[in-house]
Amino acid sequence: MFIARNILNNSPHRIPRQLTWLSECNEILRFSHKLSDLTDSDLKSKSLILKQVFAEQRGGTQDVVQAFAIMREAARRVHRQEHYFNQLLAGRALLDGYIIEMQTGEGKTLTALLPAYVHALSARGCHVITANEYLAVRDYQFSKPIFNLLGISIGVIRNQDNRNERRVAYSRDVTYATEKEIGFDYLKDRLLIETETNRNPNGEIQLDASDRPVHREEMNAAIIDEADSVLIDQARMPLIIAEAIPADAGEVERYRWCRETLPRFRPEQDYTLEPQLRRVKLKPDGRSKLVLEQKSEEMCGYRWHDLQVAMENSLTTSHYFRKDRDYLIVNDQIEIIDQNTGRVIPGRKWQRGLQLAIEMKEEFTQIEQTSTKAQTTVQLLAQKYRFLCGMTGTAKSIAGELEQYYDLETIQIATRLPSIRTEVKTKLFKTRAEKCNEIRKVVQELVEQKRAILIGTPTVQSSLELAEVLQSAGIEFELLNAANHALEAEIISQAGQPGQVTIATNMAGRGTDIQVDREVLSRGGLHVILSEMHFSSRIDRQLIGRTARQGEAGSYQFLLSFEDDLFEQLPIEFQKKVQNYSLSLKGTEVPSRAIHWFRSAQQKLEREHRQSRIKMYQQSTMLQQELESLGLIPEFLTD
Repeated sequence: MFIARNILNNSPHRIPRQLTWLSECNEILRFSHKLSDLTDSDLKSKSLILKQVFAEQRGGTQDVVQAFAIMREAARRVHRQEHYFNQLLAGRALLDGYIIEMQTGEGKTLTALLPAYVHALSARGCHVITANEYLAVRDYQFSKPIFNLLGISIGVIRNQDNRNERRVAYSRDVTYATEKEIGFDYLKDRLLIETETNRNPNGEIQLDASDRPVHREEMNAAIIDEADSVLIDQARMPLIIAEAIPADAGEVERYRWCRETLPRFRPEQDYTLEPQLRRVKLKPDGRSKLVLEQKSEEMCGYRWHDLQVAMENSLTTSHYFRKDRDYLIVNDQIEIIDQNTGRVIPGRKWQRGLQLAIEMKEEFTQIEQTSTKAQTTVQLLAQKYRFLCGMTGTAKSIAGELEQYYDLETIQIATRLPSIRTEVKTKLFKTRAEKCNEIRKVVQELVEQKRAILIGTPTVQSSLELAEVLQSAGIEFELLNAANHALEAEIISQAGQPGQVTIATNMAGRGTDIQVDREVLSRGGLHVILSEMHFSSRIDRQLIGRTARQGEAGSYQFLLSFEDDLFEQLPIEFQKKVQNYSLSLKGTEVPSRAIHWFRSAQQKLEREHRQSRIKMYQQSTMLQQELESLGLIPEFLTD
């Protein structure tokens, strides 16, 4: 009743369909029990018979019921994990093309096998898309023996794979990959097909066997794990294939001159700060000063607009882009940090001069510029699929966007067991130092109690600051951030041991279960400390979801300060109000009622980011329509 009651709390117009799902899931359970006496060979034979049925497009409701039951039995035999009722229900919703909100720890990897198997039976291909390569490889390794038992071929795309290996992987019934690998392979295929040298005089495409596209002709089905991250957060940046070109000496000198000159420009007098947009705009006085400043000889021949853009970019990076928060320097290269995940985004570069401005800020001597050859967006890529669905732990707050951008409805799936997660009262402080001192005290107390502690930070920089505080207090800990993300799964998996302290950027280790030790559970479970509110409440909920999974004990607490990064992104007027309120208070701890300042700040940023995504989507859609009306290919719109 718990599951039925909760799922029927969704939109009323879905109730008839949901009642059908409930009935089918009961049938699946009954049918799967009949399969337990079959040999592996007999189970595979049943699967191959179903494959023939679906390949001929004759599959009906009873065939889906049978397929789900066969997959449930195969998972039980291989991993001794059989799908619970709520996972069957979630799988059925996925098969009908929904985005499902399924709480962290409820077994989304196992759930995805159900619709993936049904689509695999058609032999038309199914992509299971993950948020990063580690998860793609991990889920592939988990799923491979199950699919092999059922006569289903499976592949995975890794960054180092050559085109032949990719072609083989995409030819499998099920392929695990990230959206970046799928998107870049799609763009490379399009470049290959559209290149004039690959056409004969009649315009027909002629390719050697080794140069054939790696993707199938049709992109059939995609099941997206961590759908909010892939479809919303990571969709903000286009997928771009670029080629290195000789650096424009004039442009490099222009940005170098701006970097040297910007100390003479004063905020409010010469330029306006726009924190919510992370942008600086020159005022009339600033533009006049820019004209009058003596230029270097190497800058001859520049356009006035280009110089203004270069100065505004240089000021913007000075005020709003920080090393170890927004980017890392790795092997003399700028590596962008995703603000939502805390992970490095390999190969990405900022556009419109920002990249060059940051390289000048960091005093790079070797400058490499690029030219765009092809690009696409996650929204455009998603439209290539005949069928699309996804799952995440936090979909409700972005349900409107998912429907607007992708025409995907969202549905919530109840947890298998009621949650007993407890919230410890939020504490607020004036300064970051006072907050860090409180975190130190809390951690020391919990370590003495043999609890496990996970401390979430929004940036690499804040994780390093907190690490320094704990280290000075003699507290042992593991540090997990974008600077060492290759070890994140190993570190996060050990975060549930007695007395273990783990500092992690908020999204690090997402998708990896924390196995909480029994002794820790008996003492209250894993305790999560949120050291700042994230720009998005979804990220906060995902971090909170790391504790008290599957009905286990666990707790969480916000420890915040008025110097947190959250306030830096807000209008100057709002920041001044917060500062004045803080100065009016006595003592170090702030009254709990002041939490409204933090919630208001978070809601403001969420609204602005939502409007920004909507605007970007509208512009992308309009541009695509214009290009298609002219008979042009959107992927080949270059800088």
